[in-house]
Amino acid sequence: AFARVMAEPEARYFLGRAQLDAGRGDDGRQQFEVIARTNPDHEGARDALARMAAPAGPAGVVTVGHTEPPAP
Repeated sequence: AFARVMAEPEARYFLGRAQLDAGRGDDGRQQFEVIARTNPDHEGARDALARMAAPAGPAGVVTVGHTEPPAP
């Protein structure tokens, strides 16, 4: 059942977001890359990968899916 759920792009996307929030950037990136390969039109995964490729903000923080800058 887990493998079937993980085949869904949205499940992978939210897992990737959770992994980023937990400081596991490589694991999160892997989820977004799988989505990009299997569903190249997935806007969230494309956005996440683009943000991760951009230079990091203060203290190396990479925000994915957030529109507000981090508080000073």
